[in-house]
Amino acid sequence: MILIKVLNCKFQDRPNQNTTFVIWKDEYAPLTEEEVDEAWILANFSRIKPRNVTQQKNTTVKIEARRK
Repeated sequence: MILIKVLNCKFQDRPNQNTTFVIWKDEYAPLTEEEVDEAWILANFSRIKPRNVTQQKNTTVKIEARRK
């Protein structure tokens, strides 16, 4: 489980919002938890994001916590 904070995203159709969500092992398999970084999350954002979150041009992500 990886806890992610997303900055400057469109959340529930409101621009420039911040939100936090969790991705689980089956969403980033076959990679290990240590191989998942901010660049990988942004590259795969459309696949792992919740339904009501949309990426903007200035969206950034930060990994808050990793738990096994």
